[in-house]
Amino acid sequence: MFIDAFFLVGLFYLSIPAVTAYCAVSYGKPGWLWFLLGMFLPVIAHLTLYLLVVLEEKKVRNSNGMREDEERYMGELIQNVMTDINRKKQGLRR
Repeated sequence: MFIDAFFLVGLFYLSIPAVTAYCAVSYGKPGWLWFLLGMFLPVIAHLTLYLLVVLEEKKVRNSNGMREDEERYMGELIQNVMTDINRKKQGLRR
Protein backbone atom coordinates (compact mmCIF):
# COMPACT_ATOMS: atom_id res chain seq x y z
CA MET A 1 0.00 0.00 0.00
CA PHE A 2 2.78 2.42 0.91
CA ILE A 3 4.68 1.60 -2.30
CA ASP A 4 1.61 2.30 -4.44
CA ALA A 5 1.07 5.70 -2.83
CA PHE A 6 4.76 6.53 -3.15
CA PHE A 7 4.68 5.53 -6.84
CA LEU A 8 1.60 7.69 -7.56
CA VAL A 9 3.04 10.71 -5.76
CA GLY A 10 6.28 10.27 -7.70
CA LEU A 11 4.43 10.10 -11.02
CA PHE A 12 2.45 13.21 -10.17
CA TYR A 13 5.63 15.02 -9.13
CA LEU A 14 7.33 14.11 -12.43
CA SER A 15 4.31 15.12 -14.50
CA ILE A 16 4.82 18.81 -13.68
CA PRO A 17 8.39 19.04 -15.06
CA ALA A 18 7.35 16.83 -17.99
CA VAL A 19 4.66 19.33 -18.98
CA THR A 20 7.13 22.18 -18.55
CA ALA A 21 9.69 20.38 -20.76
CA TYR A 22 7.05 19.66 -23.42
CA CYS A 23 6.02 23.32 -23.53
CA ALA A 24 9.67 24.37 -23.73
CA VAL A 25 10.39 22.04 -26.65
CA SER A 26 7.23 23.24 -28.42
CA TYR A 27 8.58 26.78 -28.36
CA GLY A 28 12.16 25.93 -29.29
CA LYS A 29 13.70 25.93 -25.83
CA PRO A 30 15.94 23.12 -24.48
CA GLY A 31 13.62 20.52 -22.96
CA TRP A 32 16.05 18.80 -20.58
CA LEU A 33 17.07 22.10 -19.02
CA TRP A 34 13.45 23.01 -18.36
CA PHE A 35 12.73 19.49 -17.10
CA LEU A 36 15.50 19.81 -14.52
CA LEU A 37 14.37 23.31 -13.53
CA GLY A 38 10.84 21.95 -13.22
CA MET A 39 12.01 19.19 -10.90
CA PHE A 40 13.68 21.55 -8.45
CA LEU A 41 11.46 24.61 -8.86
CA PRO A 42 8.21 23.33 -10.41
CA VAL A 43 5.91 26.33 -10.09
CA ILE A 44 8.60 28.94 -10.68
CA ALA A 45 9.93 27.16 -13.77
CA HIS A 46 6.45 26.78 -15.25
CA LEU A 47 5.57 30.45 -14.68
CA THR A 48 8.95 31.61 -16.03
CA LEU A 49 8.52 29.54 -19.18
CA TYR A 50 4.98 30.88 -19.60
CA LEU A 51 6.19 34.47 -19.34
CA LEU A 52 9.02 33.83 -21.81
CA VAL A 53 6.60 32.34 -24.33
CA VAL A 54 4.10 35.18 -23.95
CA LEU A 55 6.80 37.83 -24.38
CA GLU A 56 8.24 36.01 -27.40
CA GLU A 57 4.82 35.75 -29.07
CA LYS A 58 4.15 39.41 -28.38
CA LYS A 59 7.49 40.31 -29.98
CA VAL A 60 6.70 38.19 -33.05
CA ARG A 61 3.21 39.66 -33.32
CA ASN A 62 4.61 43.20 -33.16
CA SER A 63 7.35 42.41 -35.68
CA ASN A 64 4.90 41.81 -38.53
CA GLY A 65 4.30 45.58 -38.67
CA MET A 66 0.61 45.53 -37.77
CA ARG A 67 -0.87 47.43 -34.90
CA GLU A 68 -3.51 45.85 -32.69
CA ASP A 69 -6.34 47.79 -34.33
CA GLU A 70 -5.12 46.73 -37.77
CA GLU A 71 -5.00 43.10 -36.64
CA ARG A 72 -8.55 43.39 -35.28
CA TYR A 73 -9.73 44.96 -38.55
CA MET A 74 -8.10 42.18 -40.58
CA GLY A 75 -9.75 39.57 -38.36
CA GLU A 76 -13.17 41.18 -38.82
CA LEU A 77 -12.60 41.46 -42.58
CA ILE A 78 -11.67 37.79 -42.87
CA GLN A 79 -14.66 36.80 -40.76
CA ASN A 80 -17.02 38.87 -42.94
CA VAL A 81 -15.60 37.37 -46.14
CA MET A 82 -16.01 33.84 -44.76
CA THR A 83 -19.61 34.63 -43.73
CA ASP A 84 -20.38 35.91 -47.24
CA ILE A 85 -18.86 32.79 -48.81
CA ASN A 86 -20.93 30.54 -46.56
CA ARG A 87 -24.12 32.46 -47.40
CA LYS A 88 -23.42 32.14 -51.11
CA LYS A 89 -22.84 28.39 -50.72
CA GLN A 90 -26.13 28.02 -48.89
CA GLY A 91 -27.91 30.06 -51.58
CA LEU A 92 -26.54 27.79 -54.32
CA ARG A 93 -27.73 24.65 -52.52
CA ARG A 94 -31.38 25.77 -52.47
